[in-house]
Amino acid sequence: MELTIEKVFKEIIPGWKNVVFHDPEIEKMALVRGEICRTCEFMNRNVMHTKHGRKCSVCGCPIIAKVRSPTSKCPKDKWK
Repeated sequence: MELTIEKVFKEIIPGWKNVVFHDPEIEKMALVRGEICRTCEFMNRNVMHTKHGRKCSVCGCPIIAKVRSPTSKCPKDKWK
């Protein structure tokens, strides 16, 4: 699984919108998802990727935006 143009427009750009424009419900979801990602074995901990933080080593998405995208799914199906 990789970061494709389709995924960027469908999932990651809306996630970045939610980083900028906070919605309480989205933030609740992001906190739960972020905690799962923080403890995940696929979180790339070796390098801080750009100024936007860490990326998932499976799909390549920036975690800060992915956890805030309501249409995103964990590539390892860890978000229930």
